[in-house]
Amino acid sequence: MNTSSLTACIVCIVCLLSLLLGCSPSNSEQANWQIKHGSLWLASETADWQSTTAFEMCNTCNIKQIVDLHPSGPSVTYQLFEADKWKASKVDEFRNWIIIWQNNHPVKIFVKDFSDTNLLLSLPNGEIKMDIQSKTDFSYDGRRYQLWIESYRSPVISAHFANELDSHHLNYLLLSLE
Repeated sequence: MNTSSLTACIVCIVCLLSLLLGCSPSNSEQANWQIKHGSLWLASETADWQSTTAFEMCNTCNIKQIVDLHPSGPSVTYQLFEADKWKASKVDEFRNWIIIWQNNHPVKIFVKDFSDTNLLLSLPNGEIKMDIQSKTDFSYDGRRYQLWIESYRSPVISAHFANELDSHHLNYLLLSLE
């Protein structure tokens, strides 16, 4: 091997090593956030909503739990934050909307009945038909989200005669893909 090809080989190896070592993303950047089968996943790890840290591989993730009392029963919300920025929510509440967070402010997006197994998500640019217990991707104000609605129940009585004991009930998981 001559000197010029040996030098070229060494330069190539040095460049390759510097790319591998100097540009390797952090665990959170490498990982793939997604909703699979009604659970929140970060790479190969599922979220532990009962924990305050959520994931072993994400040391900047934490969970905040909010419990409200409603005449129909308790409403529970778990919010997952990554580096103090909202990332996901797991919600079991008596209402007919989901809440996304944009610029640290809650935004309501209404959910309506369509059929026994389908719902409509009301977005400013139109409605999206979605299946219950199926992942739905959508965008709002330029940001992307994944939504899994575990269950949805409308009031039994007509809306004109419904009372607080007979209200909507929504159980969902929401993930920001940003």
